[in-house]
Order: sequence, then C-alpha cells, then structure tokens
Amino acid sequence: MGETALPAIHTAYYFDTAEGTMSDLTPSALWDEMSVAVLHSVAALLDESSMQQVRLVCKAWKQPATLATKTLRPRMTGSLGLQWHNLHQLSKAFPACRVLDLRSYKVPSDSAQHLSNTFLTTVLLSNVEADPEASRSLQELQEYMMSAEIHNPVLSFVVDIYHLPTFLSRAPFTDAECRTMMQYPASAQVVTLHLGCMPVSVTQTGLGYIAQLTTLAELSVTCCEDIDDDHMTLLSALSNLVELRLGPLKCCTSEGLTNGLSTLTQLQRLYLTDAIHIRDETIAHVLCSLSASLQALSMANCPLLTDESMPYLCMPRLSTLFFSNSSFITLQGVQHLASQSSSLVDLDFRGCTCLSVRDRMKLQQVMLSQRTANL
Repeated sequence: MGETALPAIHTAYYFDTAEGTMSDLTPSALWDEMSVAVLHSVAALLDESSMQQVRLVCKAWKQPATLATKTLRPRMTGSLGLQWHNLHQLSKAFPACRVLDLRSYKVPSDSAQHLSNTFLTTVLLSNVEADPEASRSLQELQEYMMSAEIHNPVLSFVVDIYHLPTFLSRAPFTDAECRTMMQYPASAQVVTLHLGCMPVSVTQTGLGYIAQLTTLAELSVTCCEDIDDDHMTLLSALSNLVELRLGPLKCCTSEGLTNGLSTLTQLQRLYLTDAIHIRDETIAHVLCSLSASLQALSMANCPLLTDESMPYLCMPRLSTLFFSNSSFITLQGVQHLASQSSSLVDLDFRGCTCLSVRDRMKLQQVMLSQRTANL
C-alpha cells in the first residue's frame, strides 16, 4: 500500500497596509513536496524531544530532522539498542550531531575506541544507570574518559555524580572519591554532585577537593554532620553553582554562612537544613547578594529567624519559599511578605508554631488576591 498523502499547508496571508487588502503569499504545497533544505531549517529550531517526534512522522520529515539533530541519546535496550561498534555509522547518519548522551549506559573503557573518527565533541556521562546495582564507580568513569581521549583528543566530557539512597549497600563516599574526581582529565567538567544519603564521610580535605570543581552547577551535601565555617569558606569558591543543598548545618555560625553563600551570585535554588545559628542579619547579608538570581529558598529548622527577616525575602524572582520550625515568625510578618512580593507562587510555613490553621487560610487569601491583582 502506498503512503497516505499528507495534508496541504494552509494558505498564508499578509495584510497590505498600503492597499488595505488581504493578499495571498506563496501557493499552498504538500509537506512532502517541500525541499530538504526548508525542512532542515525548521528542524534546526526544535528541541531534542520535538526532534525525536518529528523523525517518526514520515520519510519526508525524517531526513531533515536527522540532518539537524545535534544531540543523540541512543536507546538503552532491545534490538535497536546501542552497539558500541556502530558509533561510526551513527555519526555518519547524524552528521550534525556533536553531543552523545551516555548517562544511562554502563560504558566499558574498551568501548572508547569507537569514538575515534566521529564528529562528536562532547560526551555526557554519569555514574548512575537504570539498574543501580550495575552503576559504575568514579574510577571506572576516569578510565573510560582517559581511554576516549586517546582515541579522540578533541572530546570533552560533562559528568554527573550521584550517591543516593539506592546505594546504601555500597562503600561510603569519602575523601578518596573526592580525590578521584580531581584526577579526571582536564577536558572533564563535573557539573552535578549529589551526596544525598548515608554513608558519607567527607572531611575538610574532601570538601577542599570539591571546592576545586569550579564547573559545578548543582551541589547537594545533605548527610555530612560536620559542615562548619571552614567548609563554608571552601565552598564559597564555587561561583557557578545554580543549585545548592546543604545540611545539617548545626556547626555553622551566622558568619560562616554569610562568608560561604554571599559569593554564590548565580544561585537560583538554595536549600538549607538545621541552620540553628542563622539569624535575621545573616539573611539580610546573604539575600542581598542573591536577590537578582534566587528563585527558590528553603530554610528547614532554622529556629532563630523572626519577622525581621521577611522584608529581605521580597526578591524579584523568588517564587518558592519554605520555612519550618521557626517559632518567632508570625502571621503579621508573613502577610507583609505575601502582600509585597509579586513573584511568590508557593509559600509554605509548615511547622511555624505561631501560625494557626486559620492564619494559613488568611495567608492563602492574601496570596490569591496578590496573584489576581498581578494578572
């Protein structure tokens, strides 16, 4: 059976201001009659997900979408799954592709030889797979990148590192793992580091290694009991951070938090837990530095904060705010914040004992009125 003809493009019009009339543009045409060059120009404007869908529409769309594809995330399993020796053919089939996303693969070091003679410039890697038990060590990632560099010297690597609850049976994340990351090739950029479960045993030495990963965009250290002012000073060097999660911070003083956070002017999301020494003046100093970028702020179990800190939270881009276990924050302070901030969408003061259920209902009404007024 032959292919069903695709519907014709609707006739386009423009308004002729000189004559005051509507005029036809070019005649209508079938999509499959349009040149590959035209469809290629359209495909080049699409994101990766849309590009994959376009390739499945028909043969006429598949070719230009294929030619415009710049990032590949190959299928993981099945008969169409990635075969390492086919990387050469993959590169020829997608000549514009420069980025290969292997973050869901266990990439053996001997597979790196197949990256030679390709058009690729960047490989995305992670130590996490679909099957956590098969996830690779940081040392294995290092071996793969070093081997790949030998076969294709122009390659660079973007790396995500996770130590999550699914890995509880594995060895603890220690200073040795931090040192291994420092030994990655110069072409490797570690952009994500999540240390989100026990056991994590990173000392000041390990955090010193982490502080040298200046390409980090996301950092989460939420199970390290010993974070103190010295650690915060080290982390202040990570000026490219977009997201930061830290806790517990029971050993950090207000001065340490101010010194550590005030330099991170690119932060969009900040989550702090158990900062039991943080005070209103600390909020004032830190948020003054972050006011242009911060979009989400969480202060869990920060008991010394009061209504005095509320005016500093009126930031132009802050849309999500969470406070818990702050006994000195009252309805009056929160209402002032809600009425003055035009960007807040999600406001949660769970566990603030001075706020009753009725107070929270009033707060919701204030925020609803504020959003309505901004429409």
